[in-house]
Amino acid sequence: MRTDRQIIRWSWNRGNENTQISLTPDGGTVAGIRVTGLFLKRGKDNKRSMAPQGGGGWLSHDVREMKRLVHQWRQVEPIDTGYGEPTSPCEVETKNANVTTNVTTGNPYPCEEKNFDIVVHQLPVEWDSRRFPAFPTNKDLDETAGLSFDYLGASTVILQTSPITNNIQDLGVLVATNQLIWDYARQFEAHAKESMHNSTTPKRQILVMDVFAYSVFLFLQNSIEIGLIPKKKGEELKARLNETADYNEFLNLSMALQDVGAFNQTIRVRGQTRHVGQYCGDLKCHSQSMISLDGMHWCMQETGGRLDAGLACLIQCSLHDDAGAEAGETTRACVRSCNTKYMSLVPVPWERGQKLDAFNVSTRLTGLENY
Repeated sequence: MRTDRQIIRWSWNRGNENTQISLTPDGGTVAGIRVTGLFLKRGKDNKRSMAPQGGGGWLSHDVREMKRLVHQWRQVEPIDTGYGEPTSPCEVETKNANVTTNVTTGNPYPCEEKNFDIVVHQLPVEWDSRRFPAFPTNKDLDETAGLSFDYLGASTVILQTSPITNNIQDLGVLVATNQLIWDYARQFEAHAKESMHNSTTPKRQILVMDVFAYSVFLFLQNSIEIGLIPKKKGEELKARLNETADYNEFLNLSMALQDVGAFNQTIRVRGQTRHVGQYCGDLKCHSQSMISLDGMHWCMQETGGRLDAGLACLIQCSLHDDAGAEAGETTRACVRSCNTKYMSLVPVPWERGQKLDAFNVSTRLTGLENY
Protein backbone atom coordinates (compact mmCIF):
# COMPACT_ATOMS: atom_id res chain seq x y z
CA MET A 1 0.00 0.00 0.00
CA ARG A 2 1.34 3.43 -0.96
CA THR A 3 2.07 5.67 1.99
CA ASP A 4 2.67 8.85 -0.03
CA ARG A 5 -0.93 8.97 -1.33
CA GLN A 6 -4.08 8.53 0.69
CA ILE A 7 -7.63 8.05 -0.58
CA ILE A 8 -10.11 9.61 1.82
CA ARG A 9 -13.20 8.73 -0.24
CA TRP A 10 -13.92 6.69 -3.36
CA SER A 11 -16.65 7.80 -5.75
CA TRP A 12 -17.56 4.26 -6.84
CA ASN A 13 -15.97 0.84 -7.46
CA ARG A 14 -12.75 1.86 -5.70
CA GLY A 15 -11.39 2.95 -9.06
CA ASN A 16 -12.49 6.58 -9.13
CA GLU A 17 -11.33 8.85 -6.34
CA ASN A 18 -13.59 11.51 -4.90
CA THR A 19 -11.24 12.91 -2.24
CA GLN A 20 -7.52 12.21 -2.11
CA ILE A 21 -4.25 13.75 -0.94
CA SER A 22 -0.59 13.16 -1.80
CA LEU A 23 2.63 13.88 0.05
CA THR A 24 5.30 15.73 -1.91
CA PRO A 25 9.04 14.93 -1.58
CA ASP A 26 9.66 18.12 0.44
CA GLY A 27 6.88 17.40 2.94
CA GLY A 28 4.13 19.45 1.32
CA THR A 29 0.76 18.11 0.23
CA VAL A 30 -1.40 18.21 -2.89
CA ALA A 31 -5.07 17.39 -2.33
CA GLY A 32 -8.01 16.98 -4.67
CA ILE A 33 -11.77 16.73 -4.31
CA ARG A 34 -14.14 15.93 -7.17
CA VAL A 35 -17.20 18.16 -7.20
CA THR A 36 -19.51 17.45 -10.15
CA GLY A 37 -20.76 21.01 -10.25
CA LEU A 38 -19.68 24.35 -8.87
CA PHE A 39 -18.10 24.52 -5.41
CA LEU A 40 -20.92 26.34 -3.62
CA LYS A 41 -22.46 26.45 -0.15
CA ARG A 42 -25.58 24.61 -1.27
CA GLY A 43 -23.46 21.57 -2.12
CA LYS A 44 -22.11 21.24 1.43
CA ASP A 45 -22.94 17.79 2.90
CA ASN A 46 -25.37 17.13 0.04
CA LYS A 47 -24.87 13.39 -0.40
CA ARG A 48 -27.42 13.07 -3.19
CA SER A 49 -25.34 15.41 -5.36
CA MET A 50 -22.02 13.65 -4.78
CA ALA A 51 -20.02 12.28 -7.70
CA PRO A 52 -20.77 10.42 -9.91
CA GLN A 53 -24.12 12.22 -9.69
CA GLY A 54 -24.22 15.82 -10.81
CA GLY A 55 -25.13 18.78 -8.67
CA GLY A 56 -21.99 19.85 -6.83
CA GLY A 57 -22.13 17.85 -3.61
CA TRP A 58 -19.15 17.87 -1.23
CA LEU A 59 -18.69 16.71 2.36
CA SER A 60 -17.33 18.91 5.14
CA HIS A 61 -15.88 16.03 7.15
CA ASP A 62 -13.80 14.99 4.13
CA VAL A 63 -12.41 18.52 3.92
CA ARG A 64 -11.57 18.40 7.64
CA GLU A 65 -9.74 15.10 7.13
CA MET A 66 -7.72 16.58 4.27
CA LYS A 67 -6.73 19.47 6.52
CA ARG A 68 -5.63 17.02 9.22
CA LEU A 69 -3.30 15.33 6.74
CA VAL A 70 -1.95 18.72 5.72
CA HIS A 71 -1.14 19.30 9.38
CA GLN A 72 0.33 15.82 9.96
CA TRP A 73 0.67 13.03 7.43
CA ARG A 74 -0.74 9.61 8.29
CA GLN A 75 -2.47 6.60 6.83
CA VAL A 76 -6.27 6.74 6.66
CA GLU A 77 -9.07 4.27 6.10
CA PRO A 78 -10.83 5.03 2.76
CA ILE A 79 -14.60 5.53 2.61
CA ASP A 80 -16.86 4.18 -0.14
CA THR A 81 -19.23 6.50 -2.08
CA GLY A 82 -20.85 9.71 -0.91
CA TYR A 83 -23.07 7.80 1.50
CA GLY A 84 -20.20 6.19 3.41
CA GLU A 85 -19.80 7.43 6.96
CA PRO A 86 -16.53 9.04 8.17
CA THR A 87 -13.86 6.64 9.41
CA SER A 88 -11.63 9.24 11.05
CA PRO A 89 -11.45 8.89 14.84
CA CYS A 90 -11.73 12.68 14.97
CA GLU A 91 -15.22 12.41 13.49
CA VAL A 92 -16.51 9.38 15.38
CA GLU A 93 -15.06 10.15 18.82
CA THR A 94 -15.13 13.41 20.75
CA LYS A 95 -13.37 12.53 24.01
CA ASN A 96 -10.76 15.21 23.45
CA ALA A 97 -10.98 18.24 21.21
CA ASN A 98 -7.31 18.05 20.16
CA VAL A 99 -6.34 14.40 20.17
CA THR A 100 -8.28 11.17 20.00
CA THR A 101 -6.97 7.67 20.60
CA ASN A 102 -7.47 5.24 17.73
CA VAL A 103 -9.20 2.28 19.39
CA THR A 104 -7.77 -0.16 16.84
CA THR A 105 -4.08 0.63 17.20
CA GLY A 106 -3.95 2.53 20.45
CA ASN A 107 -1.92 5.27 18.74
CA PRO A 108 -2.91 8.91 19.17
CA TYR A 109 -4.62 10.41 16.12
CA PRO A 110 -4.05 14.19 16.09
CA CYS A 111 -7.11 16.16 15.10
CA GLU A 112 -5.48 19.55 14.50
CA GLU A 113 -6.05 20.98 11.03
CA LYS A 114 -4.01 23.18 8.73
CA ASN A 115 -5.43 25.30 5.92
CA PHE A 116 -4.48 25.16 2.27
CA ASP A 117 -2.24 27.80 0.69
CA ILE A 118 -3.58 27.66 -2.88
CA VAL A 119 -6.87 26.36 -4.29
CA VAL A 120 -7.23 25.55 -8.01
CA HIS A 121 -10.71 25.34 -9.52
CA GLN A 122 -11.32 23.42 -12.73
CA LEU A 123 -14.70 25.00 -13.38
CA PRO A 124 -17.19 22.44 -14.69
CA VAL A 125 -18.90 22.39 -18.05
CA GLU A 126 -22.12 20.63 -17.12
CA TRP A 127 -23.42 17.86 -19.34
CA ASP A 128 -27.08 18.29 -18.44
CA SER A 129 -28.25 21.90 -18.33
CA ARG A 130 -31.80 20.77 -17.61
CA ARG A 131 -30.82 19.87 -14.05
CA PHE A 132 -28.61 22.81 -13.13
CA PRO A 133 -27.07 25.87 -14.83
CA ALA A 134 -24.59 24.98 -17.53
CA PHE A 135 -22.11 27.76 -16.78
CA PRO A 136 -21.14 29.87 -13.74
CA THR A 137 -22.45 33.34 -13.02
CA ASN A 138 -20.54 36.18 -11.43
CA LYS A 139 -22.34 35.42 -8.17
CA ASP A 140 -21.23 31.78 -8.40
CA LEU A 141 -17.59 32.77 -8.88
CA ASP A 142 -17.80 35.14 -5.93
CA GLU A 143 -19.17 32.38 -3.69
CA THR A 144 -16.62 29.85 -4.92
CA ALA A 145 -13.78 32.27 -4.23
CA GLY A 146 -15.22 33.14 -0.83
CA LEU A 147 -15.37 29.48 0.22
CA SER A 148 -11.81 28.99 -0.99
CA PHE A 149 -10.52 31.91 1.07
CA ASP A 150 -12.69 31.67 4.19
CA TYR A 151 -13.44 27.94 4.47
CA LEU A 152 -10.38 26.34 2.88
CA GLY A 153 -8.06 29.07 4.16
CA ALA A 154 -6.25 29.80 0.89
CA SER A 155 -4.54 33.07 0.09
CA THR A 156 -4.46 32.37 -3.66
CA VAL A 157 -7.21 31.01 -5.91
CA ILE A 158 -6.43 29.88 -9.46
CA LEU A 159 -9.42 29.71 -11.82
CA GLN A 160 -9.03 27.60 -14.93
CA THR A 161 -10.88 28.78 -18.01
CA SER A 162 -13.21 26.18 -19.55
CA PRO A 163 -11.76 24.36 -22.58
CA ILE A 164 -13.37 23.13 -25.79
CA THR A 165 -15.15 19.82 -25.19
CA ASN A 166 -17.85 17.81 -26.92
CA ASN A 167 -20.35 19.34 -24.48
CA ILE A 168 -19.93 22.70 -26.16
CA GLN A 169 -22.22 23.16 -29.13
CA ASP A 170 -22.03 26.97 -29.30
CA LEU A 171 -18.52 28.41 -29.16
CA GLY A 172 -19.97 31.86 -28.44
CA VAL A 173 -21.42 30.64 -25.15
CA LEU A 174 -18.05 29.19 -24.12
CA VAL A 175 -16.25 32.40 -25.07
CA ALA A 176 -18.74 34.44 -23.03
CA THR A 177 -18.19 32.16 -20.03
CA ASN A 178 -14.42 32.54 -20.20
CA GLN A 179 -14.84 36.29 -20.62
CA LEU A 180 -16.74 36.22 -17.33
CA ILE A 181 -13.92 34.30 -15.61
CA TRP A 182 -11.25 36.72 -16.83
CA ASP A 183 -13.32 39.80 -16.01
CA TYR A 184 -14.08 38.52 -12.52
CA ALA A 185 -10.38 37.92 -11.81
CA ARG A 186 -9.48 41.43 -13.01
CA GLN A 187 -12.25 43.01 -10.94
CA PHE A 188 -11.06 41.10 -7.88
CA GLU A 189 -7.50 42.26 -8.55
CA ALA A 190 -8.57 45.90 -8.72
CA HIS A 191 -10.63 45.63 -5.53
CA ALA A 192 -7.80 43.85 -3.70
CA LYS A 193 -5.35 46.63 -4.59
CA GLU A 194 -7.71 49.25 -3.21
CA SER A 195 -8.26 47.27 -0.01
CA MET A 196 -4.54 46.72 0.63
CA HIS A 197 -3.98 50.42 1.25
CA ASN A 198 -6.54 50.58 4.05
CA SER A 199 -6.37 47.10 5.58
CA THR A 200 -4.08 44.80 7.52
CA THR A 201 -5.82 41.65 6.27
CA PRO A 202 -3.66 39.01 4.54
CA LYS A 203 -3.11 39.30 0.81
CA ARG A 204 -5.72 37.52 -1.31
CA GLN A 205 -5.46 37.07 -5.06
CA ILE A 206 -7.15 35.31 -7.96
CA LEU A 207 -5.08 34.16 -10.93
CA VAL A 208 -6.29 32.67 -14.22
CA MET A 209 -4.90 29.57 -15.92
CA ASP A 210 -6.02 29.83 -19.55
CA VAL A 211 -6.80 26.20 -20.37
CA PHE A 212 -9.26 27.44 -22.98
CA ALA A 213 -6.38 29.01 -24.92
CA TYR A 214 -4.49 25.71 -24.85
CA SER A 215 -7.54 23.87 -26.18
CA VAL A 216 -7.93 26.46 -28.97
CA PHE A 217 -4.32 26.00 -30.11
CA LEU A 218 -4.68 22.20 -30.02
CA PHE A 219 -7.97 22.33 -31.94
CA LEU A 220 -6.56 24.74 -34.52
CA GLN A 221 -3.31 22.88 -35.11
CA ASN A 222 -5.05 19.53 -35.46
CA SER A 223 -7.66 21.05 -37.79
CA ILE A 224 -4.88 22.40 -40.02
CA GLU A 225 -3.09 19.07 -40.15
CA ILE A 226 -6.14 16.99 -41.07
CA GLY A 227 -7.32 19.52 -43.67
CA LEU A 228 -10.37 20.80 -41.82
CA ILE A 229 -9.00 24.36 -42.01
CA PRO A 230 -6.94 25.53 -45.03
CA LYS A 231 -3.28 25.73 -44.04
CA LYS A 232 -2.75 29.37 -45.04
CA LYS A 233 -5.86 30.58 -43.24
CA GLY A 234 -5.05 28.44 -40.19
CA GLU A 235 -1.45 29.64 -39.93
CA GLU A 236 -2.60 33.27 -40.17
CA LEU A 237 -5.07 32.74 -37.34
CA LYS A 238 -2.46 30.95 -35.24
CA ALA A 239 -0.01 33.83 -35.71
CA ARG A 240 -2.62 36.39 -34.63
CA LEU A 241 -3.55 34.32 -31.56
CA ASN A 242 0.11 34.01 -30.58
CA GLU A 243 0.74 37.73 -31.01
CA THR A 244 -2.07 39.08 -28.84
CA ALA A 245 -1.44 39.74 -25.17
CA ASP A 246 -5.03 40.80 -24.45
CA TYR A 247 -7.51 38.15 -23.32
CA ASN A 248 -10.46 40.03 -24.85
CA GLU A 249 -8.79 40.01 -28.25
CA PHE A 250 -7.84 36.35 -27.93
CA LEU A 251 -11.43 35.39 -27.10
CA ASN A 252 -12.74 37.37 -30.06
CA LEU A 253 -10.17 35.82 -32.41
CA SER A 254 -11.02 32.30 -31.23
CA MET A 255 -14.53 32.74 -32.67
CA ALA A 256 -12.89 32.29 -36.08
CA LEU A 257 -12.98 28.53 -35.42
CA GLN A 258 -16.76 28.77 -35.70
CA ASP A 259 -16.73 31.39 -38.47
CA VAL A 260 -14.73 29.15 -40.83
CA GLY A 261 -17.01 26.24 -40.04
CA ALA A 262 -14.42 24.04 -38.34
CA PHE A 263 -16.03 24.10 -34.92
CA ASN A 264 -19.38 23.02 -36.33
CA GLN A 265 -17.94 19.91 -37.99
CA THR A 266 -19.00 17.04 -35.73
CA ILE A 267 -19.35 13.27 -35.89
CA ARG A 268 -21.38 10.79 -33.88
CA VAL A 269 -19.28 8.19 -32.05
CA ARG A 270 -20.99 5.58 -29.88
CA GLY A 271 -24.07 7.76 -29.62
CA GLN A 272 -22.21 10.94 -28.62
CA THR A 273 -21.22 14.03 -30.59
CA ARG A 274 -17.51 14.69 -31.14
CA HIS A 275 -15.80 17.72 -32.65
CA VAL A 276 -13.79 16.52 -35.67
CA GLY A 277 -11.08 19.15 -35.10
CA GLN A 278 -10.51 17.98 -31.55
CA TYR A 279 -11.22 14.25 -31.59
CA CYS A 280 -10.27 12.99 -35.06
CA GLY A 281 -6.90 12.25 -36.61
CA ASP A 282 -8.29 12.52 -40.15
CA LEU A 283 -11.34 14.02 -41.82
CA LYS A 284 -13.23 10.72 -41.85
CA CYS A 285 -12.26 10.05 -38.23
CA HIS A 286 -10.70 6.68 -38.94
CA SER A 287 -8.06 7.59 -36.35
CA GLN A 288 -7.94 9.77 -33.24
CA SER A 289 -5.93 12.91 -32.65
CA MET A 290 -4.79 11.95 -29.11
CA ILE A 291 -5.91 15.32 -27.78
CA SER A 292 -8.84 13.61 -26.12
CA LEU A 293 -10.01 9.99 -26.08
CA ASP A 294 -13.68 10.91 -25.78
CA GLY A 295 -13.98 14.63 -26.46
CA MET A 296 -14.13 15.38 -22.74
CA HIS A 297 -11.13 13.89 -20.90
CA TRP A 298 -7.68 14.96 -22.04
CA CYS A 299 -4.91 12.55 -23.05
CA MET A 300 -2.59 13.53 -20.22
CA GLN A 301 0.46 11.67 -21.53
CA GLU A 302 0.44 14.06 -24.49
CA THR A 303 -0.99 17.23 -22.96
CA GLY A 304 -0.19 16.93 -19.25
CA GLY A 305 3.32 18.36 -19.43
CA ARG A 306 2.17 21.83 -20.40
CA LEU A 307 -0.75 21.73 -17.95
CA ASP A 308 1.57 20.81 -15.07
CA ALA A 309 4.19 23.36 -16.10
CA GLY A 310 1.58 26.08 -16.50
CA LEU A 311 0.15 25.44 -13.05
CA ALA A 312 3.61 25.32 -11.45
CA CYS A 313 4.46 28.61 -13.15
CA LEU A 314 1.31 30.27 -11.80
CA ILE A 315 2.04 29.02 -8.30
CA GLN A 316 5.38 30.81 -8.53
CA CYS A 317 3.51 33.94 -9.64
CA SER A 318 1.44 33.77 -6.46
CA LEU A 319 4.62 34.45 -4.47
CA HIS A 320 5.24 37.80 -6.19
CA ASP A 321 5.19 40.98 -4.19
CA ASP A 322 3.90 43.77 -6.44
CA ALA A 323 4.95 46.52 -4.01
CA GLY A 324 7.50 48.55 -5.91
CA ALA A 325 7.69 46.02 -8.75
CA GLU A 326 8.53 47.15 -12.27
CA ALA A 327 5.78 46.89 -14.89
CA GLY A 328 7.23 43.69 -16.36
CA GLU A 329 7.66 42.04 -12.97
CA THR A 330 4.13 42.29 -11.57
CA THR A 331 1.92 39.32 -10.76
CA ARG A 332 -0.24 40.13 -13.78
CA ALA A 333 2.79 40.13 -16.06
CA CYS A 334 3.90 36.82 -14.55
CA VAL A 335 0.47 35.26 -15.19
CA ARG A 336 0.52 36.48 -18.78
CA SER A 337 3.99 35.03 -19.29
CA CYS A 338 2.99 31.62 -17.88
CA ASN A 339 -0.12 31.38 -20.06
CA THR A 340 1.74 32.55 -23.17
CA LYS A 341 4.54 30.07 -22.63
CA TYR A 342 2.63 26.96 -21.59
CA MET A 343 -1.04 27.36 -22.56
CA SER A 344 -0.05 27.44 -26.22
CA LEU A 345 2.02 25.39 -28.64
CA VAL A 346 5.01 27.74 -28.62
CA PRO A 347 8.22 25.67 -28.26
CA VAL A 348 9.24 25.69 -24.60
CA PRO A 349 12.73 26.93 -23.61
CA TRP A 350 14.48 24.22 -21.64
CA GLU A 351 17.10 25.21 -19.09
CA ARG A 352 20.37 23.31 -19.33
CA GLY A 353 22.90 24.68 -16.91
CA GLN A 354 23.43 28.37 -17.71
CA LYS A 355 22.13 28.12 -21.26
CA LEU A 356 18.58 28.21 -22.60
CA ASP A 357 18.06 26.03 -25.66
CA ALA A 358 14.86 25.77 -27.69
CA PHE A 359 13.28 22.49 -26.66
CA ASN A 360 10.41 20.97 -28.63
CA VAL A 361 8.40 18.33 -26.82
CA SER A 362 7.80 15.32 -29.06
CA THR A 363 4.29 13.92 -28.83
CA ARG A 364 2.02 11.44 -30.58
CA LEU A 365 -0.53 14.13 -31.45
CA THR A 366 -1.48 14.15 -35.11
CA GLY A 367 0.46 16.93 -36.76
CA LEU A 368 1.90 18.14 -33.46
CA GLU A 369 5.24 16.31 -33.47
CA ASN A 370 7.13 19.57 -33.10
CA TYR A 371 5.18 20.84 -30.13
